[in-house]
Amino acid sequence: MNTLLQDIRYTVRTLLKQPGYTVIVVGMLGLGIAANTAIFSLFNGLFLRPLPFPEPERLVNFDERAPSWELEYTGNNYTDFHPWREENSTFEGMAVWGGAAYNLSLEGVAERVEAAVVTHDMAEVLGIQPLLGRDITAEDDMPGAPGVVLLGHDLWQNRFGGDPDLVGTTLRLDGETYEIIGILPEEALFVGEAEVWAPLQLDVEANPWSWYLNGVGRLKPGVTVQQAQQDLERIHKNRIETREVNEVTFPTVEPILERSLGEFRLGFLALLGAVGLVLLIACANIAGLMLARSLARGREMGIRVALGAGRRRIVRQLLTESLVLSTAGGIVGALLGYGLFKIIAVTMPEDVPRWISFHTDVRVVLFTFGLVASAAVVAGLAPAFQASRANPGVALQDASHRSTATGGRRRVLSVLVVGEVALALVLLVVAGLSIRDFQALQAVDPGFRPEGVLTFRVDLPGADYAEAEARLQFLEAYDERLGALPGVEVSAVANVVPLAGHWGMGFQVENAPPRDPDEPTPIILNRVASPGYFQAMGVTLQSGRLFTETDGREEGNWVVVVNETAVRRFFPPDQDPIGARARYSDGSPWMTVVGVTRDVKHYGLEEEMRPGVYIPLAQYPIDSPIFVVR
Repeated sequence: MNTLLQDIRYTVRTLLKQPGYTVIVVGMLGLGIAANTAIFSLFNGLFLRPLPFPEPERLVNFDERAPSWELEYTGNNYTDFHPWREENSTFEGMAVWGGAAYNLSLEGVAERVEAAVVTHDMAEVLGIQPLLGRDITAEDDMPGAPGVVLLGHDLWQNRFGGDPDLVGTTLRLDGETYEIIGILPEEALFVGEAEVWAPLQLDVEANPWSWYLNGVGRLKPGVTVQQAQQDLERIHKNRIETREVNEVTFPTVEPILERSLGEFRLGFLALLGAVGLVLLIACANIAGLMLARSLARGREMGIRVALGAGRRRIVRQLLTESLVLSTAGGIVGALLGYGLFKIIAVTMPEDVPRWISFHTDVRVVLFTFGLVASAAVVAGLAPAFQASRANPGVALQDASHRSTATGGRRRVLSVLVVGEVALALVLLVVAGLSIRDFQALQAVDPGFRPEGVLTFRVDLPGADYAEAEARLQFLEAYDERLGALPGVEVSAVANVVPLAGHWGMGFQVENAPPRDPDEPTPIILNRVASPGYFQAMGVTLQSGRLFTETDGREEGNWVVVVNETAVRRFFPPDQDPIGARARYSDGSPWMTVVGVTRDVKHYGLEEEMRPGVYIPLAQYPIDSPIFVVR
């Protein structure tokens, strides 16, 4: 220990005499460690930190898929979910929820709050309990039961000041009165990032053709994801005789983090690899600097060896120097990395769930220590090894008469330089490919003109707008007032806008030739739109016409506009789609095709186009409209 302290003191004195060299080395290490610490902190928050629930490894996501509908996920159907929950042998509990939003009226001010309608066992499956009050019961979850809600922790604190006497009082949501039965803990945000939980209150057979619910289950101890998958498939297949659609849809079970965050994993692994290479390049650079610097210390090393210093002593001295530099670089890197991590964390994309917490923990600290130790060894090993092989006579002679490197040192320097260039080229190639991919995405035609377009959603209270006619009157009056505002070129109403997913429906064309049994029957992208939508969103008409104010007001006058992909997928090549009739499913009204528009991206610029249709707003007055203003 005394020798180590002596080496550290000597190293500090030596480095202080060469501040330029010290600053360069500490700066390079600091930047490399900062980048690695910041990216690892984000990776740790997303993928390594356990969910804030008891035994989170037993929590899984379950959903349904339909390959013949060309859907990787359909959402859960409540008619399917009920037997899964009742008949399975692998789950300790299963629950589903659907996204919702309420207009909260309080003291003359209304605000929109995100909500989730959940089955009564949601909190039990997650392993949480209300902070105050009670949980939703099976009786609360029965169709027609009185309205009750659980308030989220943030809403309780921010809107009600954390009032403990709030439980048992009522509040107005969408114009209706609900009793507050409890307060949820912070981790309840996992369920749809909702600030309010209300009971789902669904009848088992109420929506047999509706797939939209999210599912979470807790496996029994020792049960694997594969076993749970097989268990649900068994139950699902046993009901094919009474529910033919079960031949089309299939249950799927996944680890919950894989479903929630899987799309981010590859990108973050690539980032970790990239910043790791940056640190490796910095270490190679520093090793080269230390090796070059050792030329000026050749006489010192020769004298040390001549006085009896062994190889281990020389190696330890130089590794101590490397450790001191790495520690200083680690301190600088940790401080810079923490700041960089905070900046990135607050600018993460909106699709990163709010329930993910980004905090520095033991894993991040150990990772940083590991980086410092690794950097010390990697940067100092080559110079230490070279110095330990010094011949005292030759070293003294070389130091007296020349300052050029020996053949051995030149070879080591050459290896370091070649390695640095190789690693840098790898980074440059990957960065170039990434930039090219990004430019290619930017060059993709989305099928609409986003410049100068504002969109916003309004949720209509169900109590006041239960009738379709009332909804239509409000939507058309509101749209008219928007269009009259100064600076507004045109306004419109829709149920979904580009790059925001879809409402999926079946689709069939009258007198179309039968499809091949192995050919998929895709679910179409269904969009409700007012006549001004195409102009407001900048969607181009290819043939036929767009909607008029009279379209869709009478059942015998139902019309539809289709996109290019729908024409290719559903209509024979020699048939003009204009004037043809189509419908969603057997028994639904026929609609006349009046126009064909260009394809519009709805799933991301890199995703494959899907067939889609537009129907007039008057034909289907929606209760959660999106207003589009150009």
